[in-house]
Amino acid sequence: MREALALVDLEGNAKAFLEPTDIALTRRWCGNTTLDSITLDVRDPKVAEVSVGNRAFQLWLDGVLRFHGKVGEPLTSDSSDCKAVAGDPWDELSARTLTADETYTAQDAGAIAWASVNTENARSTTRLVEGTIAPTVVRTMTFKQGTTRADVITQLSQLDGGFGFTLDPVAGSPGTLAELNIYAQMVRNILPGVRFEFGAGTLANCTDFQEQIARPRNRVIVQGQATSGGTRPQEVAEDTASQAEYGLWEHVVSLDTDDTTVLQAHANAELRPDPIATYTMTAAPAAPLLFKDFDVGDVVDIAIRHGRVDVAGPMRVDSATMKRTGSVWALDSLTLVDQGVQRAQRRPDERFYTLVGSYRDRIALLERARLVGA
Repeated sequence: MREALALVDLEGNAKAFLEPTDIALTRRWCGNTTLDSITLDVRDPKVAEVSVGNRAFQLWLDGVLRFHGKVGEPLTSDSSDCKAVAGDPWDELSARTLTADETYTAQDAGAIAWASVNTENARSTTRLVEGTIAPTVVRTMTFKQGTTRADVITQLSQLDGGFGFTLDPVAGSPGTLAELNIYAQMVRNILPGVRFEFGAGTLANCTDFQEQIARPRNRVIVQGQATSGGTRPQEVAEDTASQAEYGLWEHVVSLDTDDTTVLQAHANAELRPDPIATYTMTAAPAAPLLFKDFDVGDVVDIAIRHGRVDVAGPMRVDSATMKRTGSVWALDSLTLVDQGVQRAQRRPDERFYTLVGSYRDRIALLERARLVGA
């Protein structure tokens, strides 16, 4: 994978082409893209141009722009290295707050998200422009003073029937770093041929995994901001079948709105009747590549067969990290979730033969131990 790392000013004018000794990029669904680490030779005269706030990096891979964002903090240097990080305009949106309440009446949720950004751009540019805004759900929303622009988009995304979004880099447009693209659903593409697997009888194109199981949320209480009369509205969503199986697990959320329709939509979206599974997989060199084979928001297939962890089926990619080691770019890790995705169950006969195989392996180990001890 060919790489070019350009240091540019905020109008996109090239200041230097740099040669990092290592570099890592993380891309997130419904979030930002960051350069998590860039290591440069501090003695390289071109590195003197790197500074926080008024410089940006453009990362090109195989001739395609994959990142365009401001140099962030901290920027550190020692006798050997200059280490930098960078973030796309999501950093700006996370730091900008509403200066007054904003109400949007009977408007598409995606259009509201962009209107909020556009309002901020009129005050001071975020260097984010409008991309493709897919039609989503009509909402009436009020966002309170002090809410960040990033939280406006996130709240709209996380409602029941919410949308997915990405910030995608832009080049050749002075003063612009990225565009906001909004998808009608919380998944992008279904890619059954893209597989990440670990364990015996799998592709084994991952070297490690972590399964994290959280308790279900079978009663969600969403509280709004107090009205002028002092009362605080709230709405509830619950799943009684889940409560019968797992017990009552309440989850309380606070939002800065008093719109009960919005509160109910958020409660419905937060409800999780089953234990919540998240998987992080460490990729081997043979694993599919970010950008080339899949992107965040895509639904891919995973299989993990290792001891008590025995899962297989489609899951959504929430984030993915790529790193360059030496001269080779490869996927480092990715995080996947099955919430919002119908996960296929393994066939009973497949599970049976897998169990038989695991028992056979255990018997062989016991027999070997018996012979050694004899």
